[in-house]
Amino acid sequence: TYFKTSARLIVKSIFLATTLIFFMNCSNNNGVSPSSDLYNDQDAADAVASGVATETGGATDQMSDLSGLASSEGVRSLSGSAALFAASTNSSVRSIDTLYNETDGKWTITIDFERNNPQRNMTSSFQRVYTVQYLKGGNFQKYYIANGDTANTIKFDIVSASGNMQNPRRKHLLKSLSGSWVATNANQKLMAVAGIYSRSAIDSVTARKHASVFDYTLSLNFAGISIPANNSAGIPALIAGGMTGTLTAGLSITKDGEMTEKNIDKSFSIGFSSRVFTVIINGNTYTADTETGDTQDQQ
Repeated sequence: TYFKTSARLIVKSIFLATTLIFFMNCSNNNGVSPSSDLYNDQDAADAVASGVATETGGATDQMSDLSGLASSEGVRSLSGSAALFAASTNSSVRSIDTLYNETDGKWTITIDFERNNPQRNMTSSFQRVYTVQYLKGGNFQKYYIANGDTANTIKFDIVSASGNMQNPRRKHLLKSLSGSWVATNANQKLMAVAGIYSRSAIDSVTARKHASVFDYTLSLNFAGISIPANNSAGIPALIAGGMTGTLTAGLSITKDGEMTEKNIDKSFSIGFSSRVFTVIINGNTYTADTETGDTQDQQ
């Protein structure tokens, strides 16, 4: 009898303990199953790539404009370079306004253009404001080539920008853009570009079986990036060098009806190599297409 009573007490104790744990879990979860962290660093790499690639109007797109400015046509080459680039990206310039300040030797350039690629089902529209100053031996001149002198330095500032892009994979809304670059050896075939770059945007992306929304700010620092002079269309293939930067973002990811939200603060480095660039975050390396910004794990 004693042993039977003890066994019954043990069983009751186990049952009560199990029941208590069950109700505690239900209370803590408030009827919602615990959410797993759907984020991985490739989501951050996607946002970095979007801020760099040509199709999304990233940094390499502005470098294409800088390359076009380093030509005998100079400021007037922006429309011409856009026409050349149209062969691969179907871009067209809606308007270009230029104003030259004789006092400080700076051009203010406002450009409004759209880009369509039916093969990728991509459309975009961007507006940008630049200031440009040509210098030879530290003295400014009005044009890239003036009185037979070719500028050896170009100061190129991105004052502001807005626009959007969409394709089946990504919707990109540009909120703000700024940058300050200096191109040296501008009278040679290859220019060395150094500077800073800041971009804020919202990207909605469907990839890797989940949907994500990134509201982010991207900051880049670089010295010695190499780009060709007077070859806007060649930038995706010919840009070389590296960058470092930071990404801060609010991220939401939805998969199978489950959503997770996360704040991101990441440092990264970038290296360019013939139509692709690598993004390294936390020791993980991802490759991205310089023109489209699409990323893929690099094993």
